[in-house]
Order: sequence, then C-alpha cells, then structure tokens
Amino acid sequence: MDTVLGQARAGGWRENQLHFELFGGEADASGSSFDVELDDGKTFHVPAGKTIVQVLVAEGYNIELNCERGFCGSCIAELKEGEADHRDFFFTDIEKMDNEQILLCCSRARTPSLSIVLEQA
Repeated sequence: MDTVLGQARAGGWRENQLHFELFGGEADASGSSFDVELDDGKTFHVPAGKTIVQVLVAEGYNIELNCERGFCGSCIAELKEGEADHRDFFFTDIEKMDNEQILLCCSRARTPSLSIVLEQA
C-alpha cells in the first residue's frame, strides 16, 4: 500500500484524491504516560499501553468510536494545549502540523499533558 500511495503522490495526485483502507491490528499505545485535561476541568492520567479513549471510556465518558485505529475520524477532539503525537491515518500532514485536533483512539502526547475539548452528544 505504501508503494502505491508513494507512486500516486509522485505522479502528482493530491491527498484528497487518494482513498485507501488498512486492516488489522490495534492502535499503537506505546510510549510515555501523560495527562489529559478535559474542558469540564477533570484531568486523567493516560499510562503507557493505554489510549486516551480507553481511559476516558473507563471513566464513564461516551465517545463515538468506529475503527479505533485512526482511520475514520469518529473520535476527533479539539486540541487546546500540548503537542499531539499523531498516530492516525485520518489527518493530512499539514493538519497534523497545525496541531488543532486529535484522534483519541490512537494519538498520544509529545508533551507531559494535553488539554482537549470533547464533543459530547
């Protein structure tokens, strides 16, 4: 898949012209632990080996989920502070550099903490 996408990009295809699906495995939850502060004022610790969404669901938050691997964008949240370690396939490289949103199912933090706004249904 990487070869096909690389060839398409080299041939001048724009990102919005590329559609692909990847299957298998779980989200990579490796890395250092960090804290997540929510817009309701609560802060939660996200340990290595757990995703943000796993921690928040365990705390009773209702978060829309679909793929749980960073493909669909269902679990998107606004990122107010901190730097995300984007491990998703949903955002473009430019959107990742903008650091304005995060997918809770797979992304982690490059900073000791993140501040996010959850979209509650």
